[in-house]
Amino acid sequence: MLLEYLEDPDAQLHTRVLLLYDLVPDEVGVLRDAIDRLSQGQPGDELRVDALPGVAAVDGSSLVASVGETDLGVEPATGAGLGFRCVLTPGTWQRACGLLEPYLLGGGHGFQYLTEVGPVEWIISHDRGW
Repeated sequence: MLLEYLEDPDAQLHTRVLLLYDLVPDEVGVLRDAIDRLSQGQPGDELRVDALPGVAAVDGSSLVASVGETDLGVEPATGAGLGFRCVLTPGTWQRACGLLEPYLLGGGHGFQYLTEVGPVEWIISHDRGW
């Protein structure tokens, strides 16, 4: 599974996307289990998505997923180049966990937004498009 930051400053609405694609069901399962642990966590708990088994970062993209008291979504990490941080409440992490379910068996055609807040959209897709 690849993690890549894509940006289109020329689009009518400035589009910034952190995209997970080239999916393998077992790798999606590892991500789902990690997100499930976040959904049961406490504020401050975190994990590196790009360090999970089967996740390969493209061009140095990275993502720290963290439990917070409010949903902030995906934001650029301070001074981290293509590093990002996603802060969501346990309930919102649980929702994201459920959104991954169709991809566990190779289904889930198309794409899915994993977050709906923040300046960067986090999308999972079978291919590099959405």
